[in-house]
Amino acid sequence: MRPRNLTLSRLAILGASLTWLFFGRFHAIAKDMTPLVAEPPMEVPNSSGGFDYMLFDARGNRVYASHPGAGRLTMLSVKDNHITEYDTDGRVNGIAIDYRANRFYAAGGNQKVVIFDYQTMNKIGEIPLPGPADDIEFDPDNRTLYVTHDDGTELWTVDVDQQKVTGNIAIAGAPEYIEYDAKTHRLYQNIKTANEVQVIDPSTNTVVATWSTAPVESPHGQALDAKRGWLFVAGDGKAAAIDLKTGKIIASVTFGSNYVDQIAFDAGLKRLYCACGNGDLAVLQETSTGLKLLGNVADHRGSHTLAVDPRTHTVWVCYGDSTHSYLQAFHAE
Repeated sequence: MRPRNLTLSRLAILGASLTWLFFGRFHAIAKDMTPLVAEPPMEVPNSSGGFDYMLFDARGNRVYASHPGAGRLTMLSVKDNHITEYDTDGRVNGIAIDYRANRFYAAGGNQKVVIFDYQTMNKIGEIPLPGPADDIEFDPDNRTLYVTHDDGTELWTVDVDQQKVTGNIAIAGAPEYIEYDAKTHRLYQNIKTANEVQVIDPSTNTVVATWSTAPVESPHGQALDAKRGWLFVAGDGKAAAIDLKTGKIIASVTFGSNYVDQIAFDAGLKRLYCACGNGDLAVLQETSTGLKLLGNVADHRGSHTLAVDPRTHTVWVCYGDSTHSYLQAFHAE
C-alpha cells in the first residue's frame, strides 16, 4: 500500500502545483490587464446632478469637484472621507487655488468668480464676469486668474488682489482646458474648434505660438509632464504628447472612446488617465518614445472628469443623476 499512497501523494502534490501555477499565472495576467481597481462609491449627502472639473489638492489632502448640477462645490477630505458641499450661487465649472493668499476660486455659468477662504471654505467675495466661464487657471507669479469664456473666443484676465477683470486675450476659437507650466512660464490653452493648442505668455498676456493637435480632434483634456517637457492633449478617442520645446507631436495613441474630457497625469507611475464619459476610463502609459494603452477600465456613464493623488496614486472620479451624486476612488495596480 505504501507505493500506491506515495504515488497518489505525488500526484496530489503535482496537481496542487499545477493548480497554483495556473491560477497564479492567471492572477498575474488579470492584474496586468487591470491597471485600476474600483473602490465602493461614496454618496454625496443630500445632493444630485452632474459634475464638471476636478482638482486634487496635495497640500490640503483634499479632492475638489465643481458641481454645476447642484449649484455647489464638492470637497472630500481624504483623511477621514468626509464630504462637504458649499453653495456657489449658481453653476461653477473651473476651480483653482491661491496658496499665498489663502484663497480658493471657482467660476462658471454663474458669470462670476466666487472666492472662498482656503482654510475654512467660507465664501469671502465674488468678482463679476462679462459672461459664462468654463475652466480657470491661476498664475501665482503675476497674481492673475485666467478665465475661459465658455464657447467664446477669449480669455479674461482677473487681478485677484484688486478683485476685478483687467482685460481679455483673443484666441482662435472655443476654449477648453487651460494649463500653466511654471517651468516654461507659459499658459497652454486647448482650442476645441480649431484642433489647436495656443501658447500664451503671461508676462504680456498675448498668444505667442499655435500648435496643431492632429490627429487629436476636439482637444478637451490636457496635462503636463513638466519634468520631461511634454504636454498631453486628448479628445475624440485619441491622446497625443507634444514637445514643449518644439510644439511638435511626439506620439499619439487611440483608445476607442469618441469623447474625452478631463485628463490627469501621475508623474510617479508615468500614467495618463482619460475620463471618457461613456463608461470607460482609459489608462495610458508614458514610454521612452511616447504613449501606449494599458487598458480601458469600467467607469460610470457620465463620469467625464477626474483627478489623481500623486502620493497614493489614487484616481478620483465623480458622477451624478437627478436623484444622487457620488465620488469614487480607483487604486492603481
